[in-house]
Amino acid sequence: MAKSMKDFLGEIKGKGNEDKTMTGKGSFSTATFSKFVHAAINDRDYRVTSVGKDGKRTEMCLSDLITGDIKKTVTDAKYPQKSEIGILDSADIATAGLAKAISPLVTEWVKTARKFPLQPQAEFAGDIYLASVPGKTKVVNVRDIKSGANIGTTTITSQDSVQVRSKSPVPSHLVHKVRRDVNGKVIS
Repeated sequence: MAKSMKDFLGEIKGKGNEDKTMTGKGSFSTATFSKFVHAAINDRDYRVTSVGKDGKRTEMCLSDLITGDIKKTVTDAKYPQKSEIGILDSADIATAGLAKAISPLVTEWVKTARKFPLQPQAEFAGDIYLASVPGKTKVVNVRDIKSGANIGTTTITSQDSVQVRSKSPVPSHLVHKVRRDVNGKVIS
């Protein structure tokens, strides 16, 4: 049986931090991500949550989504028999290909000039997308490290490129507006 998500998250986030949203720019590990996907898909008790614009939380089970797709696929293929398909409810699902497919799928999607939304959470929401960056030339002064004297310049030239960007506004349920007239009186 696969490791539970609580155990896995305890390992990578630290014990006691399993339910916390962590920030930072830690390095990406293909092996760790593969283990993460395997645990997320095979832990039938694990629920991912998202938060709507009104702050209402919704939950979904990734295992149920993937198992449902597999059941539909094997049912359409007419194998196994209907009486045997229940085995998918308890069998470990292989996820090596899925873990490898997620990044290319997201990459190819944003290459279509469309945003990719992250699941909205209580603390954050956002989209990732691609933006064109025009090339430029920049001249910077070079200084002697010891004396601080200017010893010349360096010209840095960059070519046109594409940059990954994100739009991440404060979730609307965390924003409170108070309108006032010119005299400072609250307008309802």
